[in-house]
Amino acid sequence: MALVNGSGAATDSPAGTPLIGYDNQVTVTTITSSTEDSDALHPITNVANPATHTSWRGGVNTGNEVIDITGNGSGIIDYVAIAGHNLGSQQIPVTIQNVGVSPAVTLVTSTLLTDDEPTIFRFAPSAYTTIRVTLDLSNVDGGDAPEIAVLYCGKLLILERGIKVDVAHVPITYGRKTSIVNGMSESGNFLGRIVLSESRQSKAEFFGFTPTFFRTYVDPFLDAAQEAPFFWAWAPSAYPLETGFAWLTSNPQPEVSPDTLRVALTLEMNGIA
Repeated sequence: MALVNGSGAATDSPAGTPLIGYDNQVTVTTITSSTEDSDALHPITNVANPATHTSWRGGVNTGNEVIDITGNGSGIIDYVAIAGHNLGSQQIPVTIQNVGVSPAVTLVTSTLLTDDEPTIFRFAPSAYTTIRVTLDLSNVDGGDAPEIAVLYCGKLLILERGIKVDVAHVPITYGRKTSIVNGMSESGNFLGRIVLSESRQSKAEFFGFTPTFFRTYVDPFLDAAQEAPFFWAWAPSAYPLETGFAWLTSNPQPEVSPDTLRVALTLEMNGIA
């Protein structure tokens, strides 16, 4: 499962335009968890680092695990996204609430993920002060404690245009990129292969961004993406499962049409999916 729409999630116009989750209010000072693994190697502050080789690991595998994100009360929040997790394989349902009000308001009802792929939880936009992610461990039954490598929480960028319809597109979930070593005997027999690394890659081409939209919304994303990865859903309405956690592999160079002043852009990315 890759995109989960909760209560009051925005209706995109035009429908199906890509979503980018790069705005993030999660820092080492704004996130807490009810428990952490006792080895001290997997604190909740690890999820504030976009690197996926480190992670938070809960200290229990029973009851409920609670993660709180404290917003600044002024910036709009409409999503929580996770990558590098085990919530699907461990059968751990996720509930998201606004606990900055009393009584608390449920934004995303209890959802059981079908896999461990990057997931975006989307809900009604507002200036929340405290978002709570509750992990229900009642089905774990002695299995592994919950684990999350990256957690983002902020305002989604809803693009003004979809990808170009006259250019073939490889969704990031299918753009498999592997580095392998093949074994072969002197007599020509195949001895097997070793996968050294595996990732996903994709390219999204756009045309028609209006000058104001590009300068106001897209350029700040491009600036942030020079350093930080982002969550990416290329066609959330039609293909909600085709979502990834990605990073740019080249410097995008926007091209402005001299006659219409509309902006064309190509995003080349690698990621996990």
